Amino acid sequence: MLQVFVKKGKQYSPAVWGRTGGNGWRHTQITLWGTGLESVILKGERGRGRSGEMAVDDITLRKGTCTEEHNLRRL
Repeated sequence: MLQVFVKKGKQYSPAVWGRTGGNGWRHTQITLWGTGLESVILKGERGRGRSGEMAVDDITLRKGTCTEEHNLRRL
């Protein structure tokens, strides 16, 4: 499982995006709205069993909305 959280002030948000399972390469874009966002946190969890590999590559933070909207969160 892979989840994305943000920190605003002293509080962490509930997961603003998440994905469980699947094979192969995945691509997603998330637009986060709000002021005072301090951190973006990625949390990866391996399920039960012996297999389970995950890699996170090419993270980019840009000002403005995403061109391909998969998830929209106002914080």
